[in-house]
Amino acid sequence: MEDASRTSGDVIRQTWQTMKEFKVFVISHLRSANVKQIEAFLGITPVWVVGKGEQSVYTAQGASETVEGGELVASRNKALEIAFKEDCVCVQVSDDIKKIQKIIFPKKTVSPITFQEVLDIFRKEIWHSPFYLYGVPPTANAFYVHKSRSLNNFIIGDFMVIKPNPLRFDPEFLLKEDYDYNAQHIKKYGGILRFNDILFTFKHYSNKGGVVSYRNEELEAEMAQNLLKKHPQLFRLNKRRKNEVLLKSPRSK
Repeated sequence: MEDASRTSGDVIRQTWQTMKEFKVFVISHLRSANVKQIEAFLGITPVWVVGKGEQSVYTAQGASETVEGGELVASRNKALEIAFKEDCVCVQVSDDIKKIQKIIFPKKTVSPITFQEVLDIFRKEIWHSPFYLYGVPPTANAFYVHKSRSLNNFIIGDFMVIKPNPLRFDPEFLLKEDYDYNAQHIKKYGGILRFNDILFTFKHYSNKGGVVSYRNEELEAEMAQNLLKKHPQLFRLNKRRKNEVLLKSPRSK
């Protein structure tokens, strides 16, 4: 018979002890000047996964730990391999993060939140979910958020939380690799979970380096078509935005 003196808090603490650690990776290319600012913003010492030949440059800029990955997808997969080998949850974040806010329902007001507080929220929830991919919406505008959580809505690659699993980013996608990875997870595991009430703001197109260094209209169009060919049941063209696709948001099983 279970000891009646055992409190619910003891049970919670025991459960937390069995959870995997989170390992944070900053996926970066040609943005070594961002190192100090990003590490200060995150409030932790992440692993920087950088392009070939860039490790010494990032280290010289003060990066706490660096490994060379390669192109974007190679770097993403390198982060997965390192984290999963250590039996950790892989957290990937872009190197141009500016701001994080949390929506407070029901009035949908927003308030600042730290990166570490975000990780705490994810730690408390992902172990109650059967899925392996978690993240946030592509927009930082609270107007478009109607509920705090949703299944099978697109999770942007700029911040992803990934439990150990065998799926990897497809090297055929020089852009839109996050769309493909979303689709892979939906097909294999029946869903993904998005935290709609956490809003990340990134510099994206205005920031030199990263995929901005090779992104162009022709490549965008090619990658969009590749998504439609590989996952025709999951994507459709966005009629409002050229060379963009929309996830069809299939129902979770």
